[in-house]
Amino acid sequence: MLVLSTDLLRRRGGGAHQAGRSARQRRGNRAQAPRLLAAVTGLPILLVDDVVTTGATLGACARALRAGGGRV
Repeated sequence: MLVLSTDLLRRRGGGAHQAGRSARQRRGNRAQAPRLLAAVTGLPILLVDDVVTTGATLGACARALRAGGGRV
């Protein structure tokens, strides 16, 4: 079974999007690090992003989900 969830993570701070930032700025933008909103311990998770430039957003999301016990 596949369950779609768009509310597991939320960007901290609600600041500007990553567009227009360099790869280094994107990786260093800890203020925008995603915050886990639900329990994911032991759950298999497939991340999907509509735009992937440097992969910084997907990487940050994967780290947050793994830290919460998810299997990304």
